[in-house]
Amino acid sequence: MMLTLANLSTTDKTRYQLAYANLVNLANGSDKVKVITPTVANRKQLLAFAQDVIKAYTARQDGLDVPLPVMPLSWASDAIFKARHGMHRGTWAESYNRLFNWFYGFDYKGLEVFASDGNNKLPFQSFSALPMITCPGLGDCLAFCYSFKAFRYPGAFMRQLVNTCRLMSANRQEITDAFMSIPKNETVRLYVDGDIHNLTTLTYWFDLAKSREDLRIYGYSKSWEIFLDYQATGQDFPTNYILNLSGGSKYENPIFADIKTRVSQLPIVRGEFIAVKTDIHMPKGTTSKEIRKSDNWLKYQQAVMDAAKKLGYGKTYVCPGRCGDCSAKTHACGNPALTIPIAIAVH
Repeated sequence: MMLTLANLSTTDKTRYQLAYANLVNLANGSDKVKVITPTVANRKQLLAFAQDVIKAYTARQDGLDVPLPVMPLSWASDAIFKARHGMHRGTWAESYNRLFNWFYGFDYKGLEVFASDGNNKLPFQSFSALPMITCPGLGDCLAFCYSFKAFRYPGAFMRQLVNTCRLMSANRQEITDAFMSIPKNETVRLYVDGDIHNLTTLTYWFDLAKSREDLRIYGYSKSWEIFLDYQATGQDFPTNYILNLSGGSKYENPIFADIKTRVSQLPIVRGEFIAVKTDIHMPKGTTSKEIRKSDNWLKYQQAVMDAAKKLGYGKTYVCPGRCGDCSAKTHACGNPALTIPIAIAVH
């Protein structure tokens, strides 16, 4: 059943009821609403809320009757103001309602496991989880992690949160069903946001990859020791998975030089993908061809290569920021023949 205002009031007595009631009443033309000043949630607040939701979800997996944590009413109140102009979609209230539906087993939409609608920047099937919470190898990347930029979009944050919960579930059935439903011969990216957080999760993904050899799967990771742990189990790596060693991890420290050397030799590794600091921003464009033809491309390309050289890298391939058409045959990060580092400016 779809959650409505009527059964919400009997399902969970929370402050969220007031925000949802305000939204419904306002949308119906009622002026008798309590207006709460909206606030913008910061990264710390969102991560704290996410951790509370994950704890509640895992407790319910253990059979405990733990309710969904309350979203601060001030976040939901953005819907009250947007409702006056008919803009219900894209609000924290709407996104929390979807989370509520999923958490309690009601029908829901908009929290699919894989983003498959595609765009000109990433036209592949893609999986995301929460950054930082699932990133055991994080290092300097925490200062420039682009995944946190998605937190400004309620729908993106909730998808990352729900997928993180799904990874914590007993059998991960929702993820398995979605993965097995991916059309044949598709390209899949694991992960866009977040990372492999333990050996059990990596083994799970690799078992899925082996069951769908028609799929072309690639990813970026800073969880290097977990990949080495998998190698130590003696299991074969999937032949349809390509790993890019993501820069900015804790393993950039010289004390981890041996780990970097060992993980670089794994048969699934294409090479490194690094983000460098430059004073020149990537040119705008809807395709890689358009970006490379822009007046500023050569300056940007040289700035990225120079920055990579200062970090000790030799020849590099400069990413134009459009995954689907960055090269003629296949995208660079999924091309095992391209073994040199791929570099992009911090964005």
